[in-house]
Amino acid sequence: MWGLMIKDLYINRREIGIYSALAGVCSVFLVIPFGSETMEKMGLLYTLLGTMCLAGIFALTGTLENGLLLPDEVRGYQQFVFSSPLGLKGQVLSKYYGCLAVSLVGAFWCLLLVYISSAVTGVENGLLLPVIFLFYLQIFLRAVELPFLFGMGARYGNYVKMGVGLILLFLTANHFLYGKSPIGLPLTG
Repeated sequence: MWGLMIKDLYINRREIGIYSALAGVCSVFLVIPFGSETMEKMGLLYTLLGTMCLAGIFALTGTLENGLLLPDEVRGYQQFVFSSPLGLKGQVLSKYYGCLAVSLVGAFWCLLLVYISSAVTGVENGLLLPVIFLFYLQIFLRAVELPFLFGMGARYGNYVKMGVGLILLFLTANHFLYGKSPIGLPLTG
């Protein structure tokens, strides 16, 4: 299984470098040193800016996790995976482990940034809960997404995932705007 994970790192080394650089750019905005007077004036704005930077880093890790799945549909890589001793089950397990590793690295990086930001400014910035929420949201999205991608392939799995996501977004927006579902079912007590 380690061989399959190393194969993923080798194939996606360029994307890993690009997304790491973009995460570094998002990180700069989070650790800008402000004085305590400026922090009191900014208050909620700094927390909102920090949450947006953290969400950007988690979006980059999500994009990287999606990129781990795409090269396996190339014919040469499929033959390599099927000829490996672990076979298809090992391939699926290595993808789950790879996605978990990327999510853990992203969460660790964000926690480190939150700690550095708190240490530099001397003020607790309240960004720990968004990091925890975004990490669990990332894990949940991968748990829902990966069966679609393995079952239907990356191309059609992304279409189905996007369709289900748009339907859920429509139902949620409709509930918040009108308080009822479009098919007449009561959504509130």
